[in-house]
Amino acid sequence: MFRRQKLSEAQVYETLKTVKYPGYTRDIVSFGLVKSVQVHGQDVDVVVQMTTNQQDVAAKMQQATEEALRALPGIGTVQVAVRLKEQGPAEGQTQPQAAPNVAPLPGVQIFLQWPVVRGEWGRVR
Repeated sequence: MFRRQKLSEAQVYETLKTVKYPGYTRDIVSFGLVKSVQVHGQDVDVVVQMTTNQQDVAAKMQQATEEALRALPGIGTVQVAVRLKEQGPAEGQTQPQAAPNVAPLPGVQIFLQWPVVRGEWGRVR
């Protein structure tokens, strides 16, 4: 019997460079969408983080990624997780808080406070 050649992360990344982002000529690796690649013998797990919430684009990307990886010689199982853009703030970030001591204005949804440094604004030269 012959031994299967062990897959490496480098081989997987080179294969992923052939997967184009739908509608663009660049690949998903150069866009920085591939967040992790794990190789367990002949099995491969890939996580792709999208910058959009469009389900159809994610489905096309997952299909193209799986097809490219399954074309590798000696590949075992392929698992591709495509994550859509997160709706809320990223971990460690908080939602902006309303300014203290400011009563809500009717019809105003967003209130921005602009810091003014003394001497910088309104100075006539």
